[in-house]
Amino acid sequence: MRGPGPAHREEQRVGGLRQLVDPGIVEARFGEARFVGAGVADGVVLLANSGGTYLGDEAFEPLLAELGRRGAVVFVHPSALPADPVPGIPPFAADFLLDTTRAATKLAASGTLHRHPDLKVILSHAGGFLPYAVERIAACLEMAGGERSTADLIADLRRCYFDTALSASPYALPGLTAFADPERILFGSDFPYAPADIATTMTERLDASPVIDHAAVDRGNAARLLPQHA
Repeated sequence: MRGPGPAHREEQRVGGLRQLVDPGIVEARFGEARFVGAGVADGVVLLANSGGTYLGDEAFEPLLAELGRRGAVVFVHPSALPADPVPGIPPFAADFLLDTTRAATKLAASGTLHRHPDLKVILSHAGGFLPYAVERIAACLEMAGGERSTADLIADLRRCYFDTALSASPYALPGLTAFADPERILFGSDFPYAPADIATTMTERLDASPVIDHAAVDRGNAARLLPQHA
C-alpha cells in the first residue's frame, strides 16, 4: 500500500506478513498460522514450492484450510524451480514466473481455491505467466479430467490478488488488467530485492500507465484487503 503522506509512517498503519518458517516442514508452518489474526501478523508469506512440493498439494491442505478458516492473506512468492537452471538464464529472469504460475495452477487444479474461498491469495509479479495463459491452463486441466470446468477454474483464479512488482510494462499490464478483477490488483515494487533503479523505473511506468485505476492500485484495493491499516 502506497501511503498518502506522513500519516503512512504512523505505527498503526504499518503492517506485516509473517514468513512461515521451516519451508520443508508443513507441521512447523501449521504452528506458525496461529499468529494470523492474533495481533501479531496481518497474513503470511509462503513459497510457491518447497522442495518441489507445490502449494495445493495435499500435504499443504491442513495449513491452507486453517489459513482459510482465519480468512488469512497469503502472499505467494516464487522460489527455485525443482529443476536445474538453464545455463546463462538466471532463475529470476523466467523461472520465478513459471514457479508462481505452477503454484496458482496447482491451487486451482486441486480445488484448494474453491474449497477455501476466504483465502486471500496474492500472487507476486502479476501472477507470472498466469494472465497470459489462463485460458489454456484451465482448458487443459478440464481436458485432462479435472472435476471443474474451464469457466469454473478461471473464476477460481480470478479471486486471487496480483501485485505489480517488476510487471509495470506496456506489455504485461494490459494482460493483467484484461484478466484480473480490477479490485484485486495491488501495488508492488520488489524492493529491496530488486535494485532501486529498476524498482523506481517500474514504479514510474506504473504511474504513467493508462490501463489501471491508480487510486485503487496505489491504495484503495490494499485498504480493502487490510482495513486495519487503511
